[in-house]
Amino acid sequence: MAQRCAGPENQETEMKNTLLKAIPAVALSGMLMATTGWAMGHGKGHDSEKMIERMADKLELTDSQRTQVEAVFAEDRAQMEADRVRIEEIREALSEQRSNFNAGTAQALSDELGEITARTTYEMTSNRAAVYQLLTDEQRAKMTEMQAKMSERKAKGKGRRGE
Repeated sequence: MAQRCAGPENQETEMKNTLLKAIPAVALSGMLMATTGWAMGHGKGHDSEKMIERMADKLELTDSQRTQVEAVFAEDRAQMEADRVRIEEIREALSEQRSNFNAGTAQALSDELGEITARTTYEMTSNRAAVYQLLTDEQRAKMTEMQAKMSERKAKGKGRRGE
């Protein structure tokens, strides 16, 4: 990266550029953590036992399937929780940048956020695939239907906010 002058105009431009890079990452991480929270039972307001209970009920999981689903979610629980905590720390640190901006710090935090986001996205995808493989064809169809309805509800909600 080319060294920039430390003049006020260049600092302001650099800050804006860094924030423009960080904001989508923070927003994406929020969306991913919400999704990961649903999938993994982590994040504020998410309870893995309740989620597994709903899944077991709606998809009519067998006892064996339920045990296997619980194992999939439990496998990465510690790492996912650590990632969730670290993302919150990074969000707070990035928020503090508005009053005491440091381009190097903001870039390092943004890079770390990207790494965590990539890791959690991979884990979420891997876990969803593992759960999907445990389901029967009928359960898969039901899950697909449920996800489509959820997407519709989310789309309708977004439309209301934009009005």
